[in-house]
Amino acid sequence: MKYPMDDQINHTSKEKMLPAIDRGLAEPICRQIYKQLKEQILSGELAQGEALVSTRQLASDLGVSRSTVVEAYDMLLAEGFLESRQGSQTVVANGVALIATQEKAVLQEKKPRRQINADFTTGRPDLKQFPHAQWIRLLHQAAQNLQPGDYGYTGPKGYMPLRTEIAAWLSRGRGIAVDAEDVFITAGATHALRILADLLCANHGRVIMEDPCHKGLYDTLTACNCEIVPIPADDHGIRTDLMTGQERAQMVYITPSHQFPLGGILPASRRASLVRYAREQEIYLVEDDYDSEFRFSGSPISPLYALDPQRVIYI
Repeated sequence: MKYPMDDQINHTSKEKMLPAIDRGLAEPICRQIYKQLKEQILSGELAQGEALVSTRQLASDLGVSRSTVVEAYDMLLAEGFLESRQGSQTVVANGVALIATQEKAVLQEKKPRRQINADFTTGRPDLKQFPHAQWIRLLHQAAQNLQPGDYGYTGPKGYMPLRTEIAAWLSRGRGIAVDAEDVFITAGATHALRILADLLCANHGRVIMEDPCHKGLYDTLTACNCEIVPIPADDHGIRTDLMTGQERAQMVYITPSHQFPLGGILPASRRASLVRYAREQEIYLVEDDYDSEFRFSGSPISPLYALDPQRVIYI
């Protein structure tokens, strides 16, 4: 694309739009420029109708090739953040700012940035301990063995070699026999629960849940138009003695090995009661075995799945 005003410089926007380039990043420089200019446009720092500095001048200021800046401008033009007409400067498009500069400043004043000393968010390990070097080496090793066909889709169940490894790990680590053909790979427990809700509880079906429970998974089920039937949980997990059969549920969602958020372990008597309940009601128990590998002492608790693989769906 030709930028007809490349010999002119708009000094007003020059300082505010000058991106910070980090040549140590793997991210291409053109994309760094694109992302920072896009952020300035969305925040209102670059106002609608404001002309950008020429590609030649910006390239000179940043010490990069003009083609790199042109590529960044072209991406912004293609997405409609910039407008360019023959014989005129490239300007910020109208109506693309999400928040005005003054309003942004007010919000920043209302929400000062606080330093976090400890992060107790659930499901978030300390990634400082992650073996990055080993992980990169193994990724490189695995990529060398991939065939062209391995980069395509593998079917709804997921990549068969991975399913085989998962089945083997469940046998070693959890003591349950699982056929790789029965393993379905999902993008986490929430995704798995969403699929099961669509399969088992469509059209306003009912789901028995522990009370209290995980708010995110509760929201997942209600988003699927499921009606929640809460059953109280105590220090040992769900109170199976309160399940009478009058609930008319299509599914029971439970965390028997580590009740969330109370942490209780469901005793054998309640596990057996749950299985009997599922058989009598002809419904499925959905077992979320999150955090089962983490124990203060002893081996992991045996999954509920081991009692009845025909009535328990193991996540």
